[in-house]
Amino acid sequence: MENKRVKYDDNNYDSIDYRDAKVIVCVKKDDIIAEKIPGSEGKDGKDIYGRVIRKKSYRKKVLRAGNGCKLVDDNKVVAEIDGRPSVKNNIISVNEMYE
Repeated sequence: MENKRVKYDDNNYDSIDYRDAKVIVCVKKDDIIAEKIPGSEGKDGKDIYGRVIRKKSYRKKVLRAGNGCKLVDDNKVVAEIDGRPSVKNNIISVNEMYE
C-alpha cells in the first residue's frame, strides 16, 4: 500500500495547513488488503472475588469481497484494481481514484 506523506513547515510549529494534511491510502492491483487470522475458543475466567466469568460465544467471521477486489483461499482479500480501499457493511472493496 502506498501512503502520501504530509510535509510540515519545520520553522512554524504553531500552525498546520489541514487542507494539505489529509492522507489518502491507496492500494495497487494484486496488493493483499485484508487477511483473516483464525481465532480460537476462549475459556472461562475469574473476577477479583473468585467468581467465575463465563466466556463469550465464539463466532467465526466471514471475509466478503466487494467491487474491485477478490477473495483468495477464503482468508485473503486481494485488490483487482488500483484505488482506495474501503469497508462498508463488512464488505471490503476498492474504489477507483480520480485525479
